[in-house]
Amino acid sequence: MPMGDLKVLETARLLLRPLDLTDAPRLNELIDGDERVWRFNPGKPKSLEQREANIRDRIAQYKIFGFGCYAVVPRATGDLIGQCGLSPFWFEHKNGRQTLQFEVMFHFGHAYWGHGFATEAAGRWVAFAFDEAKLPRLVVCPHKDNEASINMLRRLGFSETPDWLAADHVICALHHPDDGSGVLEL
Repeated sequence: MPMGDLKVLETARLLLRPLDLTDAPRLNELIDGDERVWRFNPGKPKSLEQREANIRDRIAQYKIFGFGCYAVVPRATGDLIGQCGLSPFWFEHKNGRQTLQFEVMFHFGHAYWGHGFATEAAGRWVAFAFDEAKLPRLVVCPHKDNEASINMLRRLGFSETPDWLAADHVICALHHPDDGSGVLEL
């Protein structure tokens, strides 16, 4: 999919647009420069070079899936405040089988916590996942001490169960409203 075909998503207060390499310094400052932001994921800061490589990976995912992790920009300011989107990962089931799943991922600069931006952006991605991408479910595996993220996922309708592979994590899942199974086969 050509990059020009990527859709910009909108909410009442936000524009969600594809990331590009010029976003790397700002994301590095917002995410990698503050332990409160990176402590749960990935557990250590990225260097600017690693952040650039991460954005290159995101751009590659756009070409594969037609969506991915996007920059989050408030309409009022036009300033980049974080990133949010759908990120693919290999989920390992209890029987050892692995399946490709998508998570709603979100990282915002600490100054932007507590304003509802993450809930608004993640909620838009949930709608996109089910209404446009037609994904059967979303799965997120946050650290169990990351109460703010888990509470936000609950507000969006995710249910949680202990993670059998990592005792310090939980598995949060949300199924497409038309998915008759209602459960993630663990």
